[in-house]
Amino acid sequence: MTHDELRAALPPYAAGELEEEPAAEVRAHLAAGCEDCLASLFRLPVGRPRDRGQRRLPRPGWLAPATAALLAIALAVLVAWTIRDLARREAEQRAESERAEARLVAAAGDRPRLEAELAASEARVASLLRSIHRRDADIDRLLGGAPERTLADLAAMPGFRVSGLEGRSGGGARGHLLWHPAQVAALLYAFGLPRGRPYRIELQLDDGRIASGPAFEVGADGDAVVPIRLPVVGARIRGTTVVRDPGGQTVLGARLGGG
Repeated sequence: MTHDELRAALPPYAAGELEEEPAAEVRAHLAAGCEDCLASLFRLPVGRPRDRGQRRLPRPGWLAPATAALLAIALAVLVAWTIRDLARREAEQRAESERAEARLVAAAGDRPRLEAELAASEARVASLLRSIHRRDADIDRLLGGAPERTLADLAAMPGFRVSGLEGRSGGGARGHLLWHPAQVAALLYAFGLPRGRPYRIELQLDDGRIASGPAFEVGADGDAVVPIRLPVVGARIRGTTVVRDPGGQTVLGARLGGG
C-alpha cells in the first residue's frame, strides 16, 4: 500500500472495521514512526472490530483489538523517541565535557606565559604610576613656588613656548602665557589691567570645551603673575582668555594653536 492508501485506511482502522491483512500493513507503517499518520490517527474516534454477522459487547476489562494495537504502537513510538532524545543529550554532554577538558588542558599549558605577561603588565603599571607621581610632584613644585622659579623651570624644558596675550577691550592691557605642550602647568603674565574687579582665566580645549582657570586680582600697577594648573596637557589647549568678573568681559586673549 502507498502512503496515501495507508492514510486513507486510518479511519476504518481506528473504527476496527479494517480487514486483518491491510490492518497489519497499517500497524507496520505506524510502528515505523510516521508522525503524519500517527497525528491523524490520534484525532480519529477509536472503535472496535465488527464481528461478522452480529455485534457482541466486549467483556469487562478487555480492550478492543484496534484500541490495544493503537496504544501499543503509540507506546513503542514514544519509547523510541525518548531513547533517541536521551542518546542525543548524552552525546551533547559528552562533547561539552571533552571541550571543557581541552580548555582546562590549554589553560594549564598557558599558565607560565600568562603569569609572565601579568608580571610584565604589573611592572609597566608600577612604572607608569611612578611617572605620574613624579609629574604631580613637579607640577605642585611649579605651582607652589615663586613665579620666578616657575618661569625658570618652564624655560629650562626643551620645547618651552611663549604666547602673547592681546588686549580685547582697549586700555593698553597686554600679557604673555608661558607653557609647554607636554606639561599641565603654565604661567600667565598680565600688564596694564584695570583695577577694581577680580579677573578669571578661561581655557579653550581642543574638543571645544571651555575650562575655568584660577581667579586673581591685579596689584596697584595693574600687573599680575598667575601660575595655572591646566586641566589637560598644554598640547590640548587651543586658546586662553582673561575675563573680568562679574560680567565675563574679555580683556586679554591668545590662541595657542596646540603642540
